[in-house]
Amino acid sequence: MGLLLFLGFNHWRQSSALQPALEPLPQDLFIQVYFNHSQAASYTEPYRLQERLGDNLEQVIVEAIATTQSSIEVASHEFRLPRIAQALQEKQRSGVRVRVIVENEYSRPWSSFTAEEVGQLDERQQGKYLEFLQLADQNQDGQLTPSEINQRDALVILQQAQIPVIDDTADGSKGSDLMHHKFLVIDHRLVIVASANLTTSDVHGDFLAPQSSGNANNLVKIDSPELAQLYTREFELMWGDGPGGASDSKFGLQKPPRPAQTVTLAPGSTVTVQVSANFYLFTLAAKHEWINW
Repeated sequence: MGLLLFLGFNHWRQSSALQPALEPLPQDLFIQVYFNHSQAASYTEPYRLQERLGDNLEQVIVEAIATTQSSIEVASHEFRLPRIAQALQEKQRSGVRVRVIVENEYSRPWSSFTAEEVGQLDERQQGKYLEFLQLADQNQDGQLTPSEINQRDALVILQQAQIPVIDDTADGSKGSDLMHHKFLVIDHRLVIVASANLTTSDVHGDFLAPQSSGNANNLVKIDSPELAQLYTREFELMWGDGPGGASDSKFGLQKPPRPAQTVTLAPGSTVTVQVSANFYLFTLAAKHEWINW
């Protein structure tokens, strides 16, 4: 009886700890904002199956991709989240045009590295490789099977779907080291921009640290064809002819300077976008209150 009471109390204590401490704020019709450390939401993380506080940024992206009818552009410094890759794979196979740009340092699937190559990585990169192993080795037997790789290596998933992927060496250089974008454009109208890379560490937590809930990051989803046009223009500058090899892509300081541009979403609600050499800075103005990201 005492054991049952203890177990019941322990379960209640764990469940209570995960109850959102705050009431969620209402979201705007055109702009929705999410935080992976939000105290007004909770979710079950899909890989470790751990309950935690925060908005599931990966799920927000997956659900947005599921609505796509014609095209998706993705620009992400690093892309390692398999569920997003699987969502893109599904859309590519259904006839949607999918294009992806990453930074050259993160353009290879981790599963393609040999033991010798892993040994030559610096400490930070080796940590990322070990993080991938923890994610991909689903039965934790120390070996990666083809099935595990096909399910958990995001870049392999994109390759399997024949989704074209380029990096910042597509301009003929060794890479700009400035491709730090983190945005998606869906159907030329929906823009998703985030402070988070598409990695477990930036969204859910470090798998080598079981209690980790990841770096604190945000995601903004904006419904605006005019804003999407600005982001698509930036994507096309980098894309050039894509994987065609023409070296007509533009990255970093090769991109032309552009002034800040303001888009009106609704009366009293605007978005101002300023392109820098490597990413977008944008400011939202709603009801005369300015919020900076």
